[in-house]
Amino acid sequence: MKLLRADRCPRTVPPRQSRWRARAASAAIAFAALLGSVALASPAAAQEQPSNLVRHGPNLTLVLADCTSPADTAIAVALSRHVRHGAAACLDADGVPAELADLIADFAPDRVLVIGGEEAVAPAVMDELSALARSAFRWAVIQRLGGETRVETAAVAARVALDTPDRVGLDTITLIVADGWNDAHINTAREFAATVDDAAIVYFSPVEIADGFPKATASLIADYRSARVVFAGPADEVGLAAEAAAAAVLSDIGLRITIERVALAGATPSVGSDAAMLTGTARETFKAISAGDSVPTSADAGEELPLLALTQASGIRGVGSTLWTVRSDGTDRSFRTDDHDGWEWHPSDGRLAWATPDKQVFAAEPDGEPRLLAEEGVWPLWSPDGSRVIVFVLDDVDGDGWTDRAEAFMSNADGAQRRSLGFVDLRTWYYADLQGGMWSPDGTHIAYVTGDVDPETLEVVGNVRIESADDSTPAVTLADDGIILRWAPDGRHLLYATPHDCDGDDSDDSWNLWVAAADGSNPRQISTIDFRAWSVVIINPWSPDGSHIAYKSVDPQDCSTELHVSTVDDDSDGDGEPVNIAADVKFLGWSPDSTYLEYGAETDRLVTDYLLPEQSWVAHRDGGSKRYIGELAPSAFGWILWSDDGTRIAYTELLRDADGNEAGLRARTERTDGSVESTTLAELGNSLSWSGDGRLAYVAGHDDDGDGVPDRETLLLHHPDSADDDVQLVHALPAPTRNAIWSPDGSQLIYASGSVDSLIGWFRDRGRGVDAWDVATSEPRWTYRLITDVTWGEWQPETSPE
Repeated sequence: MKLLRADRCPRTVPPRQSRWRARAASAAIAFAALLGSVALASPAAAQEQPSNLVRHGPNLTLVLADCTSPADTAIAVALSRHVRHGAAACLDADGVPAELADLIADFAPDRVLVIGGEEAVAPAVMDELSALARSAFRWAVIQRLGGETRVETAAVAARVALDTPDRVGLDTITLIVADGWNDAHINTAREFAATVDDAAIVYFSPVEIADGFPKATASLIADYRSARVVFAGPADEVGLAAEAAAAAVLSDIGLRITIERVALAGATPSVGSDAAMLTGTARETFKAISAGDSVPTSADAGEELPLLALTQASGIRGVGSTLWTVRSDGTDRSFRTDDHDGWEWHPSDGRLAWATPDKQVFAAEPDGEPRLLAEEGVWPLWSPDGSRVIVFVLDDVDGDGWTDRAEAFMSNADGAQRRSLGFVDLRTWYYADLQGGMWSPDGTHIAYVTGDVDPETLEVVGNVRIESADDSTPAVTLADDGIILRWAPDGRHLLYATPHDCDGDDSDDSWNLWVAAADGSNPRQISTIDFRAWSVVIINPWSPDGSHIAYKSVDPQDCSTELHVSTVDDDSDGDGEPVNIAADVKFLGWSPDSTYLEYGAETDRLVTDYLLPEQSWVAHRDGGSKRYIGELAPSAFGWILWSDDGTRIAYTELLRDADGNEAGLRARTERTDGSVESTTLAELGNSLSWSGDGRLAYVAGHDDDGDGVPDRETLLLHHPDSADDDVQLVHALPAPTRNAIWSPDGSQLIYASGSVDSLIGWFRDRGRGVDAWDVATSEPRWTYRLITDVTWGEWQPETSPE
């Protein structure tokens, strides 16, 4: 009878099977002994589970580098922040430090990533590390992330940090690029990476960048289609070459993003890493993860940063500009259009309106999709209350290729109920975006010079006209041959001019100045003025309170000129006699409180090929308290800079040597009334701009090596009413800096750095070579280059609830 397998007893097992079982048992015992986890002394001990076969708690990733290499350390720290449950620690060229060995034994990480090839981390160190990791957890994965150079090593580590493109998503990652042989730039990249999600650090070689962007890094950009490419550290010659090489890569793959740059606002700290400190931080991180506590991977988002619109010289049609919107830290960047035909922020709801090269007008919220506002038009112009918008359709009357006039169309803020206002002349269109240029301050009326064409001569003949925005009343014509106009800031009056010829040579070298009430009633002539007095209408002749007008009056007898101030009253008989301020000078601006005005005489020494310094004076509007301020260097925002309350002035004094040659600039400030002696902010430096709360931004030169030549320029804040020292915002500016604009809430400052000639003409001549940077005005850590070749920039106005 055949025995079933279950009926067999040990004594009846065939010899061959008995031998097989013996060999299997011996192999099992040998394997267990090899693991060092089975004691053969007793059956109970044999059943205990080996301690390094199973680990408890969340999976942990340990990222290691030889911390004598700042480049590898930065990669390790950045990688540890972007892998799940990661922490970074230091290896040693001679082996595994005791504190690292303890860390591995205590937490038994299941994944260990080592940055660097065999030259960075020797094979013997890898063997020692592997033995320690697997003695803590038998199944630990130890992986070397290395290439032939640190450039390739960084690219390999970046792919591990970012995961695959199909998982992380295209157009989401930030590549932070640094000179891999510049320790200061590497440190900047390391610190900045800690503030950004989905980011990786990559390097370029300063020796090889002339041959193009590294292939390993270029393939990262192409595969992931980076949302941002941010260079770390101040721009030097090598860095600019690397930017150009990166731009070529972006162009080749058709990726439309702006190359950014970030630098530490303060002095760059040492890049050395304390191995014990980094390993101690890793211990605390693993302890928190094991306890279930949250460990942030990047800096807290904090409050939403203000937004601004910037335009960048594109080279199209010679002066074309690309329009972007971006937050002050370079995030949330949106491309709006190439070669814009005008743009403007809505005064209260946060939308931006712009015209495209094909003459369509769009509007969008900062994070919204563009919506069509006008099928045809350029240069959108919101009403001050935001309820309406005007666009223009340009017209070339004589077919010579130049605009002669424009047809104005007005619609609701959403583009509905569009109606034509008729043709306006070239000056109305050109200066319409100035405050008070076309819209009355309350948005209820519009004023313009018509662009009617004489059918015989084809010349534009303009009438000065006022009409209600809601078309509720008929338009009022003030003059048959108007030239230019400006609303009073309080909206009660309109200033306009008609041609006049003082010397009788048919040159129209003077104008008749008129004023009328907002509804067109009570027009009257104020004076005859010099033509050049309004040749640059950026300088508003109206005082901010709308009660006074400053103008360069012409004496009809001899055509000589004097600066006058007239007071305008609602009563036709109430306009006061004009006050004589000074002869043969030009008006340069009002104080914000309407009490003082600035005037000056040009010197005969050019600062650029078109701008002259001014022998600048300040006087009370009653003609008294005249004070000579000095020979002042110009900026894009004038010569004297007024505080918002009008009580203080700041300026940049032009210094000359004994031969009359320019010897430098000095930044100064003083009380407007001259009651206190002026304060020198910087013996070598220049004033920039005031904030709404009375802080003054200025630049100071520093001679660090004592050779008499400034080695760097620093950006600082001065508060006249504070006993504290001035606050440093930027330790070393990237280039000469002459202009700055405060955000509406005063929390940020954008400043323009570049060649001096371009800086003086910034926003006017669209000069290349000027970059726009941002820095926070309270506890600044970073300064961000937002755009290169900037041609204009404006902060988004503070939004208000509907």
